[in-house]
Amino acid sequence: VRQTVSFMPEILLVLLVLLGTWFIVRGVKKNRVGEIALGGIFAGLAVLTKEVFAPYFILLTFWIFFIRASRKNKIRWAFAFLVCFILTLTPWIVRNRLTQGKWILFTASMGHSFYLGNNPSVSGRVVGEEWSFESDSSFPVGDPALSSLFTPEADRYLLRLGLEYVGKHPLWFLKQ
Repeated sequence: VRQTVSFMPEILLVLLVLLGTWFIVRGVKKNRVGEIALGGIFAGLAVLTKEVFAPYFILLTFWIFFIRASRKNKIRWAFAFLVCFILTLTPWIVRNRLTQGKWILFTASMGHSFYLGNNPSVSGRVVGEEWSFESDSSFPVGDPALSSLFTPEADRYLLRLGLEYVGKHPLWFLKQ
């Protein structure tokens, strides 16, 4: 409750995820491609706010194929959603290519974020207070394989470390 008045990207993220999902579901129920397309735009904006929601919206697209409707409608709805979703993300993807010199889908921090939540230093404490970077988690200090942070190379490396940790501690991961 306290965080709802804070200036945080999660507040905007919740609004965009809900709007995206609502327009998709409503568009499918009422057979309105325009609403599904609008859902794709809000979904793209949500992913630009927090890239971790990209898989959610991709799975939501596959949900369309499991509902009762004609194949033609399903393909039309999924196409409208994906086109608007991708068009919303395209300027940022092109910007990443121009600034980083490499194709990066969303940010060079997905691996960073994943590692911060999945590594040996995570305490797992939940006390309702603000997350503290210094005490709640940390990057591997002094690791010679880690280039400067927030580069595509560091992001891939940290993602690999986080995935290795999850692979070695699957029950801990599921518990969190």
